[in-house]
Amino acid sequence: MTALFQLAAEHRALSDKLHDLDLDDQTIADTLESESGDLIEKGKNVAAVFRNLESDAKQIKEAEQQLAERRKAYEKRAESLKQYLKTNMEIAGISKIECPWFVITLAHRNAPSPAATASLAIAREMVDRVLASG
Repeated sequence: MTALFQLAAEHRALSDKLHDLDLDDQTIADTLESESGDLIEKGKNVAAVFRNLESDAKQIKEAEQQLAERRKAYEKRAESLKQYLKTNMEIAGISKIECPWFVITLAHRNAPSPAATASLAIAREMVDRVLASG
């Protein structure tokens, strides 16, 4: 099938030729309409393709948003578990956990703030109570 730009150029050339023949406007319009079938059909096909592409792009964008939400949830859960492990290592007085796949070491930075020390003391007390009752 002929390319759209070629059909458009042929249609324009026919229009110019008909105008040069000094035909009345209705005759020109009727002639162009009867000769524009391939151009119209090709235009429909091109429109169908770009509409499909727009639809695909929209679906990809929605999938990207869903994946971003899932990624954020995984990151949040990982950070939560990291803090959970850190807190419990501090409560237990463990500074290092080793296994064949990784080593976890608590980094001892500056002295903990008074609020952190108080929270740690409360957590240790709760663990002691649970262990004593069990």
